[in-house]
Amino acid sequence: MKRDLENFSVQIMKQANLHISRYFQDSEHFFETLLVSDDLKYWAQANSYYRKMDQFVNMQESYIIPYVTYHHEALTVMLYSEHGEQFVYRSDAVRHLHLQTRYQLSEQLEKWDNGRTGIQRMVFLSEDYRDERSHPITTPILRYVTVQHIGQERIVAAMDLSLQYIQDLLNEIQLSPGSYAMIVNDSHIVTAPDMGLMHTEIKKSWHPIREQDDGYFYDQSGDEWVIFLPIPSLDWKVVVTVPNNELTRSIAKVRNWTILMTTCGLLVAVILIGIAASSITKRLKQLRHTIKRTITGNLNSPVDIHGTDEVAEIAAAYNHLLSRMDEVVSELTDTRVVQQRAVMSAMQVQIHSHFYYNALEAINSMAHLAGHQEIRQTAVSLSNLLRYTSNFQDTVVTIREEMRYLQHYLAIMKRVYQDAMSYCIAIDPAIEQAQCMKVLLQPLAENSFKHGYTCSEEGIHIEIRGWMKESEYGKQVYIRISDNGLGFSDVSLEKIREQLSAPVRGEDFTKLNKNVGLLNVLFRLKSFYGSDQTRLEAGRSEQGGAQFTISFPFIPQGGS
Repeated sequence: MKRDLENFSVQIMKQANLHISRYFQDSEHFFETLLVSDDLKYWAQANSYYRKMDQFVNMQESYIIPYVTYHHEALTVMLYSEHGEQFVYRSDAVRHLHLQTRYQLSEQLEKWDNGRTGIQRMVFLSEDYRDERSHPITTPILRYVTVQHIGQERIVAAMDLSLQYIQDLLNEIQLSPGSYAMIVNDSHIVTAPDMGLMHTEIKKSWHPIREQDDGYFYDQSGDEWVIFLPIPSLDWKVVVTVPNNELTRSIAKVRNWTILMTTCGLLVAVILIGIAASSITKRLKQLRHTIKRTITGNLNSPVDIHGTDEVAEIAAAYNHLLSRMDEVVSELTDTRVVQQRAVMSAMQVQIHSHFYYNALEAINSMAHLAGHQEIRQTAVSLSNLLRYTSNFQDTVVTIREEMRYLQHYLAIMKRVYQDAMSYCIAIDPAIEQAQCMKVLLQPLAENSFKHGYTCSEEGIHIEIRGWMKESEYGKQVYIRISDNGLGFSDVSLEKIREQLSAPVRGEDFTKLNKNVGLLNVLFRLKSFYGSDQTRLEAGRSEQGGAQFTISFPFIPQGGS
């Protein structure tokens, strides 16, 4: 009887113990993951209530909600900062259990902040939860709580789990009629289906539980057998008591039923495996034969296999692969041709740039000998302009470098238009070392000459201003280019704004690069920084001319 008791009870308890252990391990792993997440650090270091709320919402979407979706026992996740700010996530998975709205985590700090580090685990009967009618309800709770410092901030994080799931698992451990399961530590009952037993001392006659990791013994005082197993990674044990009088009657019955059910199960399994293996093997041979024909170059022999199982899905996928083979080969050929053209185009640009450098140096030397300083300065500006744009290695520069390039361009245009053109550049020194995409501003300045220049006495005046401002995404760089030219009509301005607000698709890249203009600038901004953090806005300047404002994230030189 002892041998049957050990073999039978250990098998059942190991299965239940596996579920209980997985329950605790999943909960602790989630809580530890939340504590070391970057979102919690950002939440602790946020300097306003609204930023903390944003970070807490991010934590809900990234960590809490995915966990609660599959673990309905999770009731509440709470965060509390030393400034008195408390954020609570209440799960609605268990409709009849909700933490009361006036609950304050700060009232419990003295119990937890006792100098201990790491995660503290507590089991207690809570009266802070309400049912669906907001009536108080007493429920067993497992709470994980920790007090830690992140930077200069001291925070408290806590998570409440309902022990109803554990109590249901304990109720399912039925070694015999009258058996009773519970979870204990070395001295007290941690939890049991009968909430009245929680936190009560275990019997003195149960001393083997304190001395051994697992096993069983006969308790004479209660005329019962006590079986216990440890919960991995915890200092708790699952204990089941079995009345002795029930054990003698149930063991033989359970053994006989187990043998009968196992035998029937094995017979059914053998029959089903034989049927399934025969069907799968037959169709796999057919698929293998078709694949051999494909290896020889015959791409027009699809597999004729039907059904709804995995083999049929593989056959359907293989047929789809064959139907797409010619198209993929054609696309690959076209891609190789485009790549070769791109390489030849880049080589041609590089060859042309060396020719231009030499020609401009010759012009510079002749102008110097002839004493024509304006021609010499124009040649130098044009040479610098060409070197800047023909360097394909650096696609990101600083705003200072981009402004230096723009000044070379404007200096050339100044010599072309003489007194009919003037410009002004005012850039905040704080953004000069910020990263900027190459050749970002010149297309906008060029629009002023193409569409805004008039032959009036006033001429055209271009203003370039740059500054930095805080936004919902952090620090943003703003650069505005405006002129006093012809400006836009209402119809033209509305059309431009519609084009700038429309989504830019990746397949339009080739088309956009053929016309370096507003849409090309917008596409490059959104491709590099993301759609939500960049803007290109069109409007009218105070002088009635055109005005374009670019905004993008402030990233210092060397940042990412």
